Amino acid sequence: MQPVQERQGRVHAYGLLAQRQLEHGHLDAACDSWTRFLDAYEHVSSARGDDHFATMRRRLAPHSKVRAVRELAPRVREVAALKA
Repeated sequence: MQPVQERQGRVHAYGLLAQRQLEHGHLDAACDSWTRFLDAYEHVSSARGDDHFATMRRRLAPHSKVRAVRELAPRVREVAALKA
């Protein structure tokens, strides 16, 4: 088990990393980072995590036809359902 602080830090770090990767045109890498973000995010309650989650959904929407985004979509829906 990881301490909650470590998970929250990991959520924030992966959220920022994925955003930066996408800004630099590295969509596949961003999706990998968002996968790791989701793995940690599902276990914490965090306002910053919620912000990163909303940003991820908004920023990936224009890329919905790309394979990496399509593969990530079921996991995003799963985590969204857990957080609802």
